Amino acid sequence: MTEPNPPRPQPFDYSHEVKLVRSPFVRFFLTFAALVFLILGIVGIFLPLLPTTPFLLLASACYARSSVRFYNAIMNHKLLGPPLRRWKISGAISRRNKIMAVSVIFLTFGPTIVWFVPVFVVKILLGVMAVGLVTFLITRPEA
Repeated sequence: MTEPNPPRPQPFDYSHEVKLVRSPFVRFFLTFAALVFLILGIVGIFLPLLPTTPFLLLASACYARSSVRFYNAIMNHKLLGPPLRRWKISGAISRRNKIMAVSVIFLTFGPTIVWFVPVFVVKILLGVMAVGLVTFLITRPEA
């Protein structure tokens, strides 16, 4: 005789965090935008230069305004849910993600500032943006 499968843990209900917008058109737009962000986030898992977490955060924010079902699904997902829940609880980012994000900022902003942008004022603005992003990332708690 075979043993029955162990019961699956019940997913946690996050519906109390969802505040649906009234307009069906806006809800449809937010659901579509969330799907696009979710796809970009999943692609970012496999492509090193495309960030994953920011797209997942955007997707969950859009779902939180448009769909209880999809918001619960993304928050309870076994791979995508934990970083979202960590961010929601403590604003924490894993050390690996911090290192990757800062590296991508330097690899993209650096050459852009040095070689591709001819206007000095724009170079300064890009530099300030890069420093701001890096400062934000390194000051977040680590998960």
